[in-house]
Amino acid sequence: MRRFLLGLTAGAVAGGVTYAVHPAPPWWFLVALVVAAAVWFRELWVDLLIT
Repeated sequence: MRRFLLGLTAGAVAGGVTYAVHPAPPWWFLVALVVAAAVWFRELWVDLLIT
């Protein structure tokens, strides 16, 4: 649950910053999703990159 909330918060912040810089709807939403997914699946991606 902690990682979910951290990813949700990080995604929202990244999306907000992207929207403030460039308010094109697809870009801020995509950035928010990528950041949230990066936080949620961090351990899986690290394991895949190491092995």
